Amino acid sequence: MCEKQNHCPAAQRALCEKGEPAPRVNSDSITAHLEKLGVTQARWSWDPASKTPTFLAPIPTAPANNLAQTLRIRVRTAANANDHYWTGKATGSVPLMIPDNRDV
Repeated sequence: MCEKQNHCPAAQRALCEKGEPAPRVNSDSITAHLEKLGVTQARWSWDPASKTPTFLAPIPTAPANNLAQTLRIRVRTAANANDHYWTGKATGSVPLMIPDNRDV
């Protein structure tokens, strides 16, 4: 499927085939990563069963997505109305759907 759907170079395919185990995640590793991202005042709770930190107040979208992708976890935070850095399902947006209408 991958070979038919994208044009990744051979070096990238080798990395994907090798695979990397997900990092071990706990509240200490989340705190350390948040500090690297400059998010030090945020209050959050951790559910290890679902691997989900839930922030009690909105945090910027960029660090929330970085945290989720780097640690391979789900991150729950309310949308920040003033933060338009990224859009998508992480911020509650719905995908843009363009109908296949050749008459338009």
